[in-house]
Amino acid sequence: MEKDCAYLVQVKCLTYNHVSYIEDAMNGFCMQQTDFPFVCCVVDDASTDGEQEVVEKYLEDNFDLSDTSVAYEKEEDYGHVVFARHKKNQNCYFAVVFLNENHFSQRKPKSQYLERWTDDAKYVAVCEGDDYWIDPLKLQKQVDILEADKTLMAVVANAKMVNTEGEELIAKQKNVVPNNKEGRYDLYSFMDKVHHYPTATVCYRRAHLAEISKMRKTMANPYLGDWTFWIALHSFGDFYYIDEVMAAYRINPASLTHTVDRVERAKANWSISKSVMKALPDKYADLKKGLKDTSWMWEELGLAYKAKRKFFLMGYCFVRSFLSRPGKAIRVFRKRWKNRHNIEYQKLKV
Repeated sequence: MEKDCAYLVQVKCLTYNHVSYIEDAMNGFCMQQTDFPFVCCVVDDASTDGEQEVVEKYLEDNFDLSDTSVAYEKEEDYGHVVFARHKKNQNCYFAVVFLNENHFSQRKPKSQYLERWTDDAKYVAVCEGDDYWIDPLKLQKQVDILEADKTLMAVVANAKMVNTEGEELIAKQKNVVPNNKEGRYDLYSFMDKVHHYPTATVCYRRAHLAEISKMRKTMANPYLGDWTFWIALHSFGDFYYIDEVMAAYRINPASLTHTVDRVERAKANWSISKSVMKALPDKYADLKKGLKDTSWMWEELGLAYKAKRKFFLMGYCFVRSFLSRPGKAIRVFRKRWKNRHNIEYQKLKV
């Protein structure tokens, strides 16, 4: 039978061909210890590697699918839907959508399929199918902070980096310059000191989502989707950063981030900066002015050409970067020279 439930947190997990990783993600959801109900919405984008079978088996083994439970299955025109409650963790619910057709390749949205579990949720947490949570109190810690301070828009944390086998590459990421200081960060701090949050650690408030969605449409970029979302969220409130490792970010060579042409991505990033300047509210006029700095754009494009061994174009871009902001260019060069023998640092720049 179908039963409506109110959830404090909705967990969004979009996944495709993550047969080797999805169980890690689901284990991270199910181990969460909370004093509130939460629903994990797993959307499989018509995987072809056997991932759907893995998810189905996981549901059979760990969730109450009996007729007397809240569980139900439905066939929709877009795919198969399964809803159930965890056998042991009574606050954990799963809503799984097995899509019939791959939506990413068709540039079709998926959020509309989750609306029945979104409307009651106060907060949203994110974790893609090849990443996973390692702190059983992640959701509880984040929700406690959000509940205590209504002016915060989101709470984020640190994450380790692992390879496709789950072996640790970096125990702790450098998210906030210079020392990962825990605390509150506004949009100015994000642009100046942060630039990046580990996506799998983010838990945000559902407020202003209509306005945020409108902003994101003007900043659409398939390679910087998360970054533009953090900017849009920041324009309505601050983030709180917890300097604890709560998740694992997997370096997956098959992911979009690592398969796209670097020059194409660099040019797209340049374009997104221009659109961010237009999308930000007028109260951030000084920040929008700072975005006109093109030195980092030329540097990024130069590094992309270097990776493709197009050294003439690389040199041209580096000269343009230097001429844009000589002082900054010199500081960046010194940092790269200082870390030229640091293998882990070089990996992060790839």
